[in-house]
Amino acid sequence: AGTDTTADSVIETLTHLPCMVPRECRLFVPIILLNTSSCVKILVVDDDSSSRLLLEALLRTSGHEARAAENGAIAWRMLDDPGLSFDLIMLDLSMPELDGFEMLRRIRASELLKKKPVIVCTASNDRSTVVRALEFGATGYIVKPCTLPVIRNKLKKFETEHTERFIAGTPR
Repeated sequence: AGTDTTADSVIETLTHLPCMVPRECRLFVPIILLNTSSCVKILVVDDDSSSRLLLEALLRTSGHEARAAENGAIAWRMLDDPGLSFDLIMLDLSMPELDGFEMLRRIRASELLKKKPVIVCTASNDRSTVVRALEFGATGYIVKPCTLPVIRNKLKKFETEHTERFIAGTPR
């Protein structure tokens, strides 16, 4: 099995970066930097401001269109706005006002959104939470702090399954 030397190079560089980005968050950078073949419109929903803002900034600087919401209620209003559209939702579960499970329930009940891919990105790693999220319709599940192989797998799977839709320019 060969290795991706570009990815290895980026990872090596990032592990030695003297910056304010927490070490566990640096794992997001390589996959985002290498996933620039198409502009993916992503809604990041997380009540933790540092996680939310960092992920949004990384996605934007890598050529993707990213918007963020600090809770499910704000995210739901954004998803309901006809002037906004998203290809992918990255969703925390534990949030005030409208939690991730209720967001998933509403998304799957919506005729316009029910096929929208949702990757849960949360700190909860117990089996019952993972099973519940999948039962509510999560497309993928990532446990924070994330490892590079898990992030790469989830985003690569998303990109592979939805490339035709990006090329066709299917809205919302």
